[in-house]
Amino acid sequence: MPQRFGMNASRRMDSRQLRYFDAVARERSFHKAAERLRISQPALSRHIQRLEEEFGTPLLVRHTRGIDLTSEGEILLRHATSILRQFEAARDDVLAHAVEPTGTVSIGAPPTISAILFGDLTGDVARKAPNVSLTLCEGITHYLTDWLETGQLDVAVVGNPPPLHSIATEHLLDEEVYLVGCRSTAFPKENLLPEALVDLPLILATRMETIGSWLEERLGAVGERLNVRYRVESPAIALDLVRRSLGLAVLPRSAIWQKLNDGQIHTALIRQVTLSRYIALPQDRPRTKAMEIVLGSIRERLAHFDGLGAFRSI
Repeated sequence: MPQRFGMNASRRMDSRQLRYFDAVARERSFHKAAERLRISQPALSRHIQRLEEEFGTPLLVRHTRGIDLTSEGEILLRHATSILRQFEAARDDVLAHAVEPTGTVSIGAPPTISAILFGDLTGDVARKAPNVSLTLCEGITHYLTDWLETGQLDVAVVGNPPPLHSIATEHLLDEEVYLVGCRSTAFPKENLLPEALVDLPLILATRMETIGSWLEERLGAVGERLNVRYRVESPAIALDLVRRSLGLAVLPRSAIWQKLNDGQIHTALIRQVTLSRYIALPQDRPRTKAMEIVLGSIRERLAHFDGLGAFRSI
């Protein structure tokens, strides 16, 4: 019968004893395990003996050809493998978070978002991760998704993105959309249905001259009947054309919210139409600690501006 040991409550198994036991069990030799662990063989034997005393049962059987595991030793080896793997993973995770994040993160946003986001975002990241550099890019959603796919951007804030297998998206908020005219323009209502846009001389944001805007795509048959006089990419250009009385712009609230009370423009909310904002990321790109900091700051800053009324009337 195998020898039984009395339990010793004053000792507790630790990770070092498990590592020593794992080495002996895998090498099936105290001599080889001691060389691998770089400790003396007598010291290794004492650690295994203490482990056996704690469990109250032999874990190893010594013989002239080396070492075999008892059934209890086989059980402990299975647990030791899992425990040591988890311990290593925990250590790596803690060390990774302890290291100051570095590197460059490339961020894209449409002009209406970049104008209110980039300044505060840069300040946030500078405080949280001073060794992280940012590359800031402006563009409409069509270009931003292309740049994500080609690796030119790490993350982007986009509006109503097309479904792409290569791009992961996270919904942030839904933004109101307005019809904007010069102050002298008389709108029939302060809230309009999409059908009321038909036949108006419109200024729309679009990808290029030959491709319709997100608004036309969203409105379907109504969108096909819109009278688009000018297609632009920049909200600033759209507002300049409005001030020159050359047409009526359809713009998200973020493009005009700071101008709502300056007396220069007249606005009407377009009902049943919203511009959904998303964070977009390449599916196959790992998220570094620097990336996680940037993503957290984007969420925080946009939520802050949402609370101020930048995206929805409050």
